[in-house]
Amino acid sequence: MLTKLSAIPDLHARALALGERLANDPAALAELDALVRRAMNGGGPERDVVLALVHLRVTRDDLPIGAWRAEADRRSLVAASLVLRTDGAYRNLRPRGKLTEPTAASSNLVTLAWKTAPRDLYTRQQHLIRNAPLRERLLRDPRPEVIAALLDVDTTTVADALRVAARRPSSPALARAVAASRWLGQLPVREALVRNPFTETWLSLVLLPTVRRVILLAAPIDPELVRAVRALEA
Repeated sequence: MLTKLSAIPDLHARALALGERLANDPAALAELDALVRRAMNGGGPERDVVLALVHLRVTRDDLPIGAWRAEADRRSLVAASLVLRTDGAYRNLRPRGKLTEPTAASSNLVTLAWKTAPRDLYTRQQHLIRNAPLRERLLRDPRPEVIAALLDVDTTTVADALRVAARRPSSPALARAVAASRWLGQLPVREALVRNPFTETWLSLVLLPTVRRVILLAAPIDPELVRAVRALEA
């Protein structure tokens, strides 16, 4: 698995190949378990495969994750089971709460600009990004489709992605938008997602083998992540 998947340079193609392997090869779960353990110990190619799993999970909602995890549990594949969990966020918005948004005037401006920009997605992105004040407001927009489009613009920087990943309060949808973007390859962005208590626990657990363990010493962080590391080291 490692040799074939790590040889695929495109993350999306690698993710599709991983999904096909998990769906059709009974031995794939055991190989994934070993890959995750090696990634936790610093394996570079192994981390590339784990990132493919992250991409697969945030871009596909039709995967039999529950069945895969049940089989991993049956075979006592602790690491594979860990990255196939489906837990919600460690911290959620209060009931009836919502994300901090731009002021009403700014929010209306963002909505108007988004609706009146050219219909072609790439042209729309370039149109919006040229307006610096509007770009600043877009970075604080609570809509995942806006954030996803913004992160895909050529002139967006890692600092922009980091701001969205570290945002508090946030939402699982925004975290998934960051994880589905090209910025997933940036270590600071992944670490910000793992440390964010509004990121779903399952996503943090899948990202865990791709970040530095030192971040587990920093708060706030889901206590489940610390327990997961201990389970893998047992």
